[in-house]
Amino acid sequence: MDPIQVSTDSGNGHSPLVEFAELNRKRVFGTPALTVGEMERWQELRDVLSQEFADCEEGEASDQVEKREHIRHATHIRVLIDSSEQCIARDISRGGLFISTQRPLPIESEVSLHLEIPNSEGSLQLLGRVVRIETAGQLGARSGMGIMFEGLGIDQAAKLKQLIAKLAR
Repeated sequence: MDPIQVSTDSGNGHSPLVEFAELNRKRVFGTPALTVGEMERWQELRDVLSQEFADCEEGEASDQVEKREHIRHATHIRVLIDSSEQCIARDISRGGLFISTQRPLPIESEVSLHLEIPNSEGSLQLLGRVVRIETAGQLGARSGMGIMFEGLGIDQAAKLKQLIAKLAR
């Protein structure tokens, strides 16, 4: 297969693939968090690269393109899982969160989450499903699990939106 030629001018001397990878690494690990301009550039590059990779044969590089709908925000929120295991959420978005744990649950497991909202008296009860597991032995991976929120009520969605707005500042 010929190398993919992306016409987007990165403006910084890096290829768009390298620029996307650098921005994505910063977005995922959040140290420091992406600026609004960097996030817009990441989305622009994601869209361009998604289109370029869409032309690949099925099962090749197209599986590597980011599929998340919502921006993740780095955090250190305490989370109680199924009223038994206390963990730390490392990032959160309107669609889900990543929890650090040495004992991740199996994929597709349903979980009840109790998030302690920082700097307030409140907490947030949510339901979710395990959609990803990472082990520390994987290159660059943190040990834990990605959880997608399910069945958010209006009040829960509003509280989650407020929490994320605080984290984005």
